[in-house]
Amino acid sequence: WFSSLSPSSPPSPPEICAARVGFGTDCNGHKSIVHGGITSLIFDDVFGMGYFILTKGMLGYTAYLKVDYRRPMGEGTRCVCRVFEERREGRKVWLR
Repeated sequence: WFSSLSPSSPPSPPEICAARVGFGTDCNGHKSIVHGGITSLIFDDVFGMGYFILTKGMLGYTAYLKVDYRRPMGEGTRCVCRVFEERREGRKVWLR
């Protein structure tokens, strides 16, 4: 993996899990663009797996999911979703 962190940057939290995702041609919102609801569904699912791993199988629910769509994702795109723990407060876990 390429990292743009300088030697003086604080270390990133450890990666909990990652998922390879490929989008076909049947998940379009607009022509040739993956529907935003599909991308947020992928984030929610991968975060759920991260939570499951962190809590050793404890059941959890998404209370808040914020997605900033910076640009359209084209059909046929392949990507990797990586999950990191930001912080914990009791049973609440913040992931990114």
